[in-house]
Order: sequence, then C-alpha cells, then structure tokens
Amino acid sequence: MNRRAFLGAALGASAMLPGIALAQEHPDYSGEKMPDTGDIDPKSDPRVRAVTADLACNCGTCPHEPVSTCTCGTAARLRAEVASFISKGMDGSQARAAMIEKHGYEIVAKPPFSGLNLLAWIGPFVGIAAVGGVLWFKLGDWTKAAATSAEKTDKKNEPSDAAKDPYLARIEAEMEQKGKGRS
Repeated sequence: MNRRAFLGAALGASAMLPGIALAQEHPDYSGEKMPDTGDIDPKSDPRVRAVTADLACNCGTCPHEPVSTCTCGTAARLRAEVASFISKGMDGSQARAAMIEKHGYEIVAKPPFSGLNLLAWIGPFVGIAAVGGVLWFKLGDWTKAAATSAEKTDKKNEPSDAAKDPYLARIEAEMEQKGKGRS
C-alpha cells in the first residue's frame, strides 16, 4: 500500500470515529419501548409538530436538527414523548416545559434570551465593540506619537539638503546662475 492510499484510509477512518463514538454515547432508544401516544400520530399531528419544531434532536449523530424533521430513532422517540404528553391533556407549552424538565435545556433548539444565555447572545458583540474601541484609541495615540517623532526628526534636519550634499549644492548654484542670465 502506498503512502497516499494509506493516508486516505487513515483520514477516512478518523473522520468516522467521532460519529461512531457519539452514536454509542447517545443511543437511539431502539431497544426501549416507545411511550403510549394514545390516538395521536406523532409524525402528522399539528400540535406535536408545533412543539417539536422548537426542540432539537440530541442523539449526537444528526447536526442538532429540529425533532419535527429529523429522521433518526431518537427524534421518533422524542415525538412520541410529546404526543404522550399531549394525549394526557397537556397543551403545547406544558408539553415543551415537560420535555425541558426531562431532558434539560440541551434539547431546546434556541436557548432562551434571558439570564446567562443573554450573556452568551450579547457577549460576543460587546467584546468586539470593546476591542474596536481600544484599537481606535490606541491608533490615535500611535498616529500622534508618529507625528511628534516626525517633527523632532524634521527639526534636527533643519539645514537644507544642499548643505548636506555637495553635488546638490553645485546644481542649485548653477540653476541660480542660469536664472540670472535669462533676466
């Protein structure tokens, strides 16, 4: 086996490992009994679809898809749980609250806009604005420092360029003579 084929096989195998590990950590409940949903169809009932649209699949293999559209076994079980809560007489908000109580906030697709989550929502923008403000003021200081150092070097170099360079002094003298000759 050459190096390129070995590298391709190794990368392919390593790309599959996280998915395999997550699938083992989060079973799809295929061995467990599904909850009793009564006469409610978990896939097509609009009340179940409304609640599960706000919940995210937590199986670990799908990319945190809404439970209403996910096709894995875990999502089917979560839909059945919601249907079970609704068949027991709960409305949509009560069923959602019961799911959050049972599974935690990890099941919510979008975290609430309050408490520490507010910091998570707004924090990055505040941080970017703070860094921008610091850079703005530092840039002003840097330009002032550059301007003052340029002024200091200009004051040190007060003598004309001709005094420093004998060839330039000679050219200026010749130009002055030609200018006098024309008048």
